[in-house]
Amino acid sequence: MLFALLVVAGVSTTHGHADNNEETVLFVPNPPSASTQNDEFDLMYDVDGNIKRVSLNEPGHGRKQKMRILGSTFNVANDVRFELFTPENPTEAYILQFNNKTSVTKSQFKSSRPTRILIHGWHSEGVLTAPFANAYLVEGKHKVNFISVNWQKGSDWTLYSSARGRVKNVAEHVGSFVDFMIAAAELKTTDLTIVGHSLGAHIAGIAGKTIKKTGKGTVNKIVGLDPPAHSFDFEAVDERIAHSDAKYVEVIHTSAGDLGFIQPLADVDFYPNGGQLQSGCYRNLVKRDWFSVCSHQRSYEFYIESISNSNSQFLALQCKSFDELQKGSCTVPVVPVYNATMLMGGEPGNIKGRGIFYLQTNDKPMYSKGKAFEIQRNEIPGTPKVSGFYKFLGLFSK
Repeated sequence: MLFALLVVAGVSTTHGHADNNEETVLFVPNPPSASTQNDEFDLMYDVDGNIKRVSLNEPGHGRKQKMRILGSTFNVANDVRFELFTPENPTEAYILQFNNKTSVTKSQFKSSRPTRILIHGWHSEGVLTAPFANAYLVEGKHKVNFISVNWQKGSDWTLYSSARGRVKNVAEHVGSFVDFMIAAAELKTTDLTIVGHSLGAHIAGIAGKTIKKTGKGTVNKIVGLDPPAHSFDFEAVDERIAHSDAKYVEVIHTSAGDLGFIQPLADVDFYPNGGQLQSGCYRNLVKRDWFSVCSHQRSYEFYIESISNSNSQFLALQCKSFDELQKGSCTVPVVPVYNATMLMGGEPGNIKGRGIFYLQTNDKPMYSKGKAFEIQRNEIPGTPKVSGFYKFLGLFSK
């Protein structure tokens, strides 16, 4: 069966010269727009599970300080758990104890296998560990060491600011844990990938910085799944995920300008469905779900699908610039289009690349449009008429 991503080129077509450098401009239906972030507000979940803004100047917001005091007992050394899953124990976690070599030698961790580390974000309530373990080890059948960083005691507070304030400490602790695993278990940074969702994306980036500073090596790959912008400064690179945190850094933007960062942050930045409002999601204006939790969650749903199913490949097209994407278009070459494509996610996925990439997804699983890629050009007045499809990459599912 052939899976085809149909991208309709309906804006304009520019013709190249003797090098056949022809370009097509794609319409981007939901381009990332100006951010709604405002540091005069905090974020919190309401009883319906929607995220809403709470003014720092609002009467009664003094409970924010109370929440911080209640959460002050969080201690990274005692309250961050490193849960190991391997092909030998794919569904039941084994706890690796920081600075306890015996706990490592008794585990099924094998230095001959690549290592994948997952870091959750604010208010995750532990929902990511099982799906990721299943995707890597059961459905995907990848021979990897999978370690889930559980910092729920520090992240599952009502107010976003409580979790945000712990990002740096958790990140540095994760970095120290990797250094410990290098010494105790011969973990190799050359085949290490750290994946983080939401606040976990920034933790992953800062952890990468921490590991580099110790001189133990450079993380091979970091993947940021919709890194949040609220209470982060784009210019403060040391406090967020950045392209220099690993040999290769990839970011998937799914709520850009709402919860997530709108600006490119990595070597490769993917903007599925324009990066802001995902297909099948909506802003619940009645319940004031302005931030579209659904779109924010799609980043990890896309990634889980990409590593669990080899037939689920998210093929993306490179745009000329982020400014162009924001204006609602994406210029790509028609011949040869494969020079401007990249797969989003996957295992092991990309290890090099650079640029801004756009793709479309389905509105429910399977989210991926498929392996094969087709461009159909509309007959635009003033441009040559082209019949049929341009088919590239020639990839068919089994």
